[in-house]
Amino acid sequence: MTSTSSSRASPKSRSKSSTTRRTKTWTTDHLFDPMQVACAKIAEDMRQIMAVFAPPPDIDLAQWAEIHARTKDGNHYRPWPYQVGLLNEMTNRSTEEVTLMKSARTGYSQILVIYIAHRMVNDPGQLLMYLPTVEKAEEFSTEYIEPMMQWPVMVKLQDLKKLFGLRDDKILVKRFPGGQLKMLGANSTNAFRGHDGDWVGMDEADGMPIEVGKGGKEGDTFALILKRLEQSHDPKAFNGSTPTDELTSAIYARFLMSDQRFYNVKCGTCGKLQKLIWGQKGKTGIQWAPKKNPTEVWYQCESGCRIDEKDKWKIQEDGGWIAENPDAYRTRKHAGFHISTLYSFQPNATWIKLVYEFLAAQGRLSKLKSFFNTTLGEVWKFRGDTPNWVRLRGRREERPLGIVPYGACFLTAGIDVQAANGGRIEIHVWGWGSTGESWIVDHIEIHDSPFEEATWNKVYDVLLRKWRHMNGKMMPLHRVAVDCSFATLHAWRFCMRDRNRFLPVRGLSKGNAMIAPPISESVPMDLVLDKGVKKNAVRVHIVGTHVLKQELYGCLNLEAPAEGERHPAGYVHLSTGLGENWVKQLVAEDFNPDTGEWIKRGANEALDCWVYARAAAVHAGVERWSDEDWVRLVAEWGDPEKLQLPAPEAPQITQRSEDPVVIDHEPQPLTEQSVTQQPKRRKQRGESWLYGGR
Repeated sequence: MTSTSSSRASPKSRSKSSTTRRTKTWTTDHLFDPMQVACAKIAEDMRQIMAVFAPPPDIDLAQWAEIHARTKDGNHYRPWPYQVGLLNEMTNRSTEEVTLMKSARTGYSQILVIYIAHRMVNDPGQLLMYLPTVEKAEEFSTEYIEPMMQWPVMVKLQDLKKLFGLRDDKILVKRFPGGQLKMLGANSTNAFRGHDGDWVGMDEADGMPIEVGKGGKEGDTFALILKRLEQSHDPKAFNGSTPTDELTSAIYARFLMSDQRFYNVKCGTCGKLQKLIWGQKGKTGIQWAPKKNPTEVWYQCESGCRIDEKDKWKIQEDGGWIAENPDAYRTRKHAGFHISTLYSFQPNATWIKLVYEFLAAQGRLSKLKSFFNTTLGEVWKFRGDTPNWVRLRGRREERPLGIVPYGACFLTAGIDVQAANGGRIEIHVWGWGSTGESWIVDHIEIHDSPFEEATWNKVYDVLLRKWRHMNGKMMPLHRVAVDCSFATLHAWRFCMRDRNRFLPVRGLSKGNAMIAPPISESVPMDLVLDKGVKKNAVRVHIVGTHVLKQELYGCLNLEAPAEGERHPAGYVHLSTGLGENWVKQLVAEDFNPDTGEWIKRGANEALDCWVYARAAAVHAGVERWSDEDWVRLVAEWGDPEKLQLPAPEAPQITQRSEDPVVIDHEPQPLTEQSVTQQPKRRKQRGESWLYGGR
């Protein structure tokens, strides 16, 4: 007892000591004097540990980024004017959700990384980062998070990990004192189990599946991601993406629910605040001269003033974000931002380069859609309802079937297998032109059972045919898409006769059908046999029927041009060789935007076969061929009296890693030998049939 009592401080001494501590300001230096602790190393370690618990600096995120963030080349980061307000909103304690509907080349990935680094250092917690696929999550980690961990402020944080005894990082998991960052792929059901967070971030939300699990049985992807925040006392969600179609875009739907902020620049001449838009010739927006090969580009203000690109920083610096739906923030604490490449300061985003991109997209429906989505950050709108079949019947062209018209530069076929009346196989041959135009060339029906080998021999004989072109040459089929939904094993075996040209396909009509691409790489498919179901027995290509039917209906709603004028891009040419029954089949489905389903009204073989033939054209690489390729094709197969060449090609642009990947064209060989027999070896890059490859 005596020993214990003597070791305690007297009440008087304790009081004095406490008073002394309370009079000092908050620092960590005085707490662990090396002389008192008798070990300088322990003192230094304790200083670092206590620094973690010190209050963060009282500066906004944009200021913090200028001090601590680094660009990929190691230089200090300087936010662009429109990025300042976006960064600061991300750390606004009142904001619960931030949505950014953006174009490419606007720096969203860098902004995400800055916020993640700030959370790791100043506000640790459980951070979840969702990307469309596991592979994309790994790319994000390697391309953005790993370099971020080399910032000086993050190196200090890494040193603390050893003091806290944290385990080593993995590529998709980064640990730090007080929390961890997990990067997850939305295509994996495991990404929605056992993961709870204080913050969830999403990059390229429109590239994620709409529903999770086979047949969507797990539920809506966006809703499942937000449920990861239910255990947090201070939940925050950030989502950003380039938009896609109006009816299917997840980011567009979230943006409409937000307060919808647009960045308004201030005209240096009249002082009017306005958002930058693409606009129309002679009106507010981007203007250029001359019309075809511009050498100067400027922005026409709403008041008619001319704004040159050299003033882009100044007009943005004097501007700011303005909400067009402020009630959404007051009720839901949801901040939404829209930004386009017109505001970007990247070297490959100058106004004149964007004009050339726009000109190169003219007459190419897929490129124009990409320009709206990835350059303007706007949704592609599905224009028009189900086309009127009577109107289509009246605009058929007086030409026979079996002849390839001028303008059709290559052929594909769609094959539909029917069970009714003992079985039937329908073959529709379509020709495709440089501006997305299509021509029905032939329609063949084989009335025999698809379960008989003899029936498929007849189909094979048809597909080996060549069709006479109006220029006198003979044209073979380049690709054939064969529906394997019925008589699956027989249809699939038929496709194995010529694996380069015959594609076993199956349409996707449920689950993630609304965001499925026109055609996928081959995937395993179950086979129903008499003895039961054989799992993953065959491989087929999945066709995104929604996007292709939407494209067809938009094209069918285009008006026929006046005599002597050029047909609009995507125009569908019909023939008087086909009756009204066939025309009805071409538009035999109605789209219900409320349910996202296509409702069948009658026989739809013509519609299905156009979809399959179009998917075959996409698989052949038609969307990747350059203007130079098309010029060569049109010179050979176009009308010699009125050759219609594509718009001028944009200058070469080198995109940064955060931008969509642009795939170099790789046209497939189309020669008599490749059509009639299997090639002995795979064609190599550059051995194109357009350039005389063997």
